[in-house]
Amino acid sequence: MLNETFTYGIEIEYTGATNRQVTDAINAAGIGCANEGYNHITRSHWKLVTDATVTRGGMGGELVSPILRGDAGLATLKTVLAAMNSVEGINVNRNCGIHIHVAWPNMTVDQMTDIAIRYAKFEDEIDLFMPLSRRGSRAGGGFCATVKDTNWTRIKSRSNDCPRTMGNLSPRNNKVNLQSYLRHKTIEFRHHSGTTEYTKISNWVKFVLAFVEKTISMAPAPRVAASSRAYANFRTHVENAGGTMSYRGFKWTVITENGYSVAYTIEEMNSFHVGSATGQHSDTWTSAEWALDHDKFNAFLSDNFPSAQ
Repeated sequence: MLNETFTYGIEIEYTGATNRQVTDAINAAGIGCANEGYNHITRSHWKLVTDATVTRGGMGGELVSPILRGDAGLATLKTVLAAMNSVEGINVNRNCGIHIHVAWPNMTVDQMTDIAIRYAKFEDEIDLFMPLSRRGSRAGGGFCATVKDTNWTRIKSRSNDCPRTMGNLSPRNNKVNLQSYLRHKTIEFRHHSGTTEYTKISNWVKFVLAFVEKTISMAPAPRVAASSRAYANFRTHVENAGGTMSYRGFKWTVITENGYSVAYTIEEMNSFHVGSATGQHSDTWTSAEWALDHDKFNAFLSDNFPSAQ
């Protein structure tokens, strides 16, 4: 059974028939469907829209679902696809794709970027699910490009928990599209090749939802930094990456993930921050509110905690 905490939407690109023919077939099957012009409005009904990548001479388009949930959503999908496949000439080609939008309550920047980071880690294996046209760096004619060439960790750190910043920094036509959050409050998976087969689409929905659920569940509980801790924000990131920090002899010592010891003076520690004070006295470096210089701090993480990147 699908976890009903998550909602999903499906976009199915096709060729070989008109939007009107597909609309009529779905309505005849008892599922509300409208033939609409090009738009990105989320409807409570299924809709047919034109799509520049597949619509040619009035033939071909995109079938877009309403918000679906759980096994009931898949049951409706099965009925819709049976009606769609009853239309004479319905087909797909290498320009067609399947896009899955996923949402859950209280989505965060960390969750969404963690999904993209983990997808990049397993992208080569997921590519093997797909035909050759949907593999590699420029899959789908560049409309579902690799996520491995995007520095998601940098986007995550620069976003400062702001979804709009995250969306503006991340590419749209990736196998995983985070810009989708700005318009639909979803994360979009664009990787799958075009098909009108229920088994293929339903299995892909199940995989995507399981991937999202597992990634979210893997995130460690956030540490709450006490405001009295020196360099609290810096230390929290180090501890979340598996390291430790201690202060002795006017130097901060960081124990890295490999067990190495790296020492920093107070002035060097201050240089990792924006607008921080300098000096040897504790009242110049106990503030927990200093903002990290993301470029310098990410370079520090890359050197000392590579697995956290």
